[in-house]
Formats: sequence, C-alpha cells, structure tokens
Amino acid sequence: MPDTPNDHRAQTLTWHLPAPSARQVFVFRVLCAVLATVATAWWVSLMWDIFKGRMAVVAIPVSLTVLGLWALEVQRQVRHLLEALPIELHWVPAHDDFRAGWFTPQGTPARVQVLADIGPWLWLRCRIGGRWHWRLVSAEQLSPPLRWRLFHGKGQAVASSGHSDSESALVQSTRFPSTPGQGHPAEVASRRRRA
Repeated sequence: MPDTPNDHRAQTLTWHLPAPSARQVFVFRVLCAVLATVATAWWVSLMWDIFKGRMAVVAIPVSLTVLGLWALEVQRQVRHLLEALPIELHWVPAHDDFRAGWFTPQGTPARVQVLADIGPWLWLRCRIGGRWHWRLVSAEQLSPPLRWRLFHGKGQAVASSGHSDSESALVQSTRFPSTPGQGHPAEVASRRRRA
C-alpha cells in the first residue's frame, strides 16, 4: 500500500486539474443545442408518422419520456460543469511502482484515465470517491512526468519511485544487459570499431 501524501509531500508530483473554462462550457452548450435540434426534428417526424397512421399513438408518451430524460441529464451535466472546481492531485510514490498512484490532499485514492488524445487537447476522466469528473486539458501544459503517468495506466510500471532527473539516467542504464562481454549498445559499437 502506498504511503500517505503527507509522508512524501516533498517527493510527490502535484497536479491541479483545472476546472472547465467558460469557453468549454459554451462549446458543450452549443453541442447540446445541435443535438436538441436533431432530437426535435426526430420528434416532429415521429408525430407526422403518427398523424399519417404509420406509428402507434403510444409512441407519443414514450418519445416525450425519452426526450425529457435526455434534457434532464444535459441540464445536470451543464450544472456540474458550471460548479466544477479545480482538483488537486498528488502522485504518491511507492517501493513497488505498480502500487503507486494519485491521491487527493485528504488521502483519497484517485484514478485518472485518458479517454481521448485530441491533438493539442486531452480528454480525461478522474474518479474520486465513486464520483467521476471529466476534464479537457491542454497537452502543452503537461510536464513530461505528468504525461508519463497519464499514458501508463494502472497495472503498468510508471517509474514512480521519486528519483530525481539526475538519477533517471542511472535507472535507465539498468535496462541493458549486464552479462560479461555485453553492455550499453553504444559501448559495444565503440569496442567493435576499435577492434
């Protein structure tokens, strides 16, 4: 089990997931308006089919129920986006890379997933305490350590032991074979040229 964030505060990687911007909320509302237009066109065509006798009258309450539930969900999502706050996360290292992970300042585990890599944007999903949070973040604002941990999901080693950058070269060098007569590929090539 990883140590608590307070134990490794100096070593942890801190990340503030930004709240949705006003522009993102506006784009979401525009997309919902487009979908609402399509849904209205579908409902009008359904009413026309009922008027012509090609559909049963029972389709009226069913279609209104579906549209009503969809409208309530859209309203809930818009309210969630407007009320969303930045989320502070800390990457807590562990002796076993597979057991490290994201935690809130209160010590609650957080699971962050990349849903889509859309060029300069990343669409993320973060689960904290049974609740999902969706965020669209700029890829340019992500440091290499953040990118590494985002694109290496749970169940994969993520070099989380908290080594500094100066120590990372030493960690990488352990990946190459260390049996006699072998070594770093560049050293082997150099020896061959000298021979």
